[in-house]
Amino acid sequence: MAAEVSISIKQLIADWPLELIFYVITPLFYLAGLGCAILALWRTRTPQGTTAWIIALVSFPFIAVPLFLVFGRNRFIGYIKDRKEHDKTAEAKLAELESASAFQAPAPWNLRAFDAITAQTAQPGFLKYNKAELLLSGEQTFSSMFAEIEAARHYILVQFYIFKADEIGTRFIDLLIQKASSGVRVYFLCDKVGSNGNIHKRIIEKMSAAGIRSSYFFSIKGWFAHFQVNFRNHRKNVVIDGRVVFVGGYNVGDEYLGNNPRLGAWRDTHVKLAGPGAMAAQIAFMKDWYWIREEILELDWPGDYATEGSDALVLHTGPADHIEACSLAHLELIKSATNRIWMTTPYFVPPEGLMDALTLAVLRGVEVKIIVPGPSDNRWVKLASKVYLEKLLKVGVEFYQYNSGFLHQKTLLIDDDISMIGSMNLDSRSFFLNFEIAALVKDQGLNRQLELALREDMLTSQKLSYSDMEALPLYKKLSSRAVSLLAPML
Repeated sequence: MAAEVSISIKQLIADWPLELIFYVITPLFYLAGLGCAILALWRTRTPQGTTAWIIALVSFPFIAVPLFLVFGRNRFIGYIKDRKEHDKTAEAKLAELESASAFQAPAPWNLRAFDAITAQTAQPGFLKYNKAELLLSGEQTFSSMFAEIEAARHYILVQFYIFKADEIGTRFIDLLIQKASSGVRVYFLCDKVGSNGNIHKRIIEKMSAAGIRSSYFFSIKGWFAHFQVNFRNHRKNVVIDGRVVFVGGYNVGDEYLGNNPRLGAWRDTHVKLAGPGAMAAQIAFMKDWYWIREEILELDWPGDYATEGSDALVLHTGPADHIEACSLAHLELIKSATNRIWMTTPYFVPPEGLMDALTLAVLRGVEVKIIVPGPSDNRWVKLASKVYLEKLLKVGVEFYQYNSGFLHQKTLLIDDDISMIGSMNLDSRSFFLNFEIAALVKDQGLNRQLELALREDMLTSQKLSYSDMEALPLYKKLSSRAVSLLAPML
């Protein structure tokens, strides 16, 4: 009898892991999947994203629940309230922001919603007296940026999504160290997700020794910050002395100079604004810095500006906004077009609202041309984008596939009136999840420059057709449709 009891206990112990999984862990995961599905229903912004998450969470909770906890909470727990409070505190402590009103310019008559968008997000709106310069290559961008940094007298604000301490990154850091050693205040931010591991600890210590204040940007605080990779600060924002700002598509790394053997030549665009637009850009930096360091920076409000130039709006957007500013800005620009809409983007997986706006533009007779990359650094996005290309090609949108390297520029040209150059991609991540920044410039000369550059890009691109999409093999059509179901998460 004792032997039989001993055998039964051993057998129970041997079987316990399977019993535990079957009777305890499995039900817990399905309950967690149901709870996360309710959160997805309550918090996810798009019907497509909600549907994708609910199906995955209910059907495959072992895989989907961990992914949802990292990628799926687009209104992060506690973040919105905390970030808004931090922004309000920062804004209250900067009464000097009232000085921007001296340079206020009304939004163009067909873009009046921008007055409300900027008011809702505590930004100055369109400001006059800006001198705009289009930068169409990495060499041109970094040359102009380095020249302005060398001329800095008071402070330098540097923020990038990706910053690599390779050849160009080391030159950048050495210049910042040189300026900091001469007494110029330098503040340096880069995103934890985009730049993690790219800057060695020894370099950070070297920067600190020279007096540079630096930090990684975490979208949330606390222990979970190291696991939260979904909410990224995608801004590229460099401000010198509150008088000059650089925004656009370039990060810092050798590949942005075309030195990546896999991607080849790099096609990107940046814009330099000298004037009051720099004030709006440093508001964005100040809010991000205050979120990380809870410190108000002593900046110039306003700087020393000329009394001539173009109207410009530096718009920063993010998931803590009261309204969906990035999405609304694009929709307002597209709605305003009467003649043409030319766009470039490296990642084309747009939300349904943007698809509808582009379709309506074609139906009312507007010329819509979009340049997308041939070679890509994200095969999943490239695969998913075929579904959206097919739908819009069918209604008359013209697509051009750039094959002379990797196209990374994020630009928008509306009629002959206004250009937007910034960090936003045409995807749900930029519209709803990332912190982004862009310059909207009402300048005939700059618009003409951008038009000529985009014409050149189209001449060296392959024009796509609806028949090209129809001719794809069945397996590619099926795989692109399957991946497109995950578009809100890409």
